[in-house]
Amino acid sequence: MDSKEDEVDRRLQTMPLHPNICHFKKGISLVSQWTGNKYKQMEKVFLGVVARAADPDIMKAVRAVLDFVYYTHYKAHTEDSLSCLQDAWIHFHSHKHVFVRLGVRDNCNIPKLHSMSHYIDSIQLFESADGYNTEGPERLHMDFAKLGYRASNRKQDIQQMTTWMECQDAVRRFDQYLQW
Repeated sequence: MDSKEDEVDRRLQTMPLHPNICHFKKGISLVSQWTGNKYKQMEKVFLGVVARAADPDIMKAVRAVLDFVYYTHYKAHTEDSLSCLQDAWIHFHSHKHVFVRLGVRDNCNIPKLHSMSHYIDSIQLFESADGYNTEGPERLHMDFAKLGYRASNRKQDIQQMTTWMECQDAVRRFDQYLQW
């Protein structure tokens, strides 16, 4: 573990306890799977944890994403809140290059980021972002990926998982045809 991960973990471990905030006793560098709840808990403290420990452009990008996320949680929106949401999105895009520059990512072509680009249109169309998230597709991906992997022999698993999913889809379509 490098010193930056150690520093983030140390800061999380030394946070005072609070009834409405998750205490990451062991830090986050050892977390292998994140739940939606853990992400939401991390959102509450992350900016403060990395303050003065990260590149200023990272701080700006993280703050913009957090602002965007918080604005999407509004139950109802006004022109002002949508303008703030748009500003947060633009601000993030003007600073996201820092992740490539620092070698954190090769590019910023991330499906979740792309789906976030449609939030404002969706809110304008449906008047809120309720239910507009990636939890459903992620759950389906998790189920199908696990079931497909278990059905494989663990050699050339991607190819076997793809074949398994195609077979499952064909069976589902045939079943629908029979039901019709």
